[in-house]
Amino acid sequence: MNEEKLIKFIQTCCLNLLTIWLLGISITVNAESVSENNLVYIVDNGWHTGLVVPSVHVDERFNFLRQDIGDFTYFEFGWGDKGFYQSKKITLGLTFRAVFWLTPSVMHVVGFNNQPLKYFPKNTVLALKLNSSELKKLTDTIYLSFDSESGTPQKQRNGLYGASQFYTGTGKYYALNTCNSWTVKMLSSAGIDVSHFLKLTSDAALKQVRQSDHWIEQASRIVK
Repeated sequence: MNEEKLIKFIQTCCLNLLTIWLLGISITVNAESVSENNLVYIVDNGWHTGLVVPSVHVDERFNFLRQDIGDFTYFEFGWGDKGFYQSKKITLGLTFRAVFWLTPSVMHVVGFNNQPLKYFPKNTVLALKLNSSELKKLTDTIYLSFDSESGTPQKQRNGLYGASQFYTGTGKYYALNTCNSWTVKMLSSAGIDVSHFLKLTSDAALKQVRQSDHWIEQASRIVK
């Protein structure tokens, strides 16, 4: 092998090693960036969307949840009309009031341990990657959705499924301020690139989330 070929061979080897090293860094960074504790999830429950947050980011302000529901790996949060959301039977009257009147709100919280895709096996579940600052802003805003003027948020009825509970909420529910616009508003408050304007249905909310740079497609499931 002459000197020129030797130099090219060494250069090729160095470039290959550098590529492998950079690829390894990329894989490591990507794996860290989609760590389970950095993900929040949007769950399509039909009429309502829920927002799932790992409990490691649910700080001591939420200890009432651990006392009332239990100490779980995840908490799913939802906001909605007090009458419609808590009702076991949806009537025309409840629907009319929820849409056309300013009605009181409630928060619905579910605690569970399974990974969200497993806990909601038949639902569309979208994953979003948030950094620590975004997660803090998100939980700050979620907490403000509980009515805690009297101290600890007040319990309402038992929740809809699993280990769950309703609580008195803040804000009024009406046609342009729905459970689904609340979900998108929570994400927007955390700095996620979504708009809650006229996101009235679950489909509209989920479409907005899928357009976000924070959406992690490979950690999501879309049911059509």
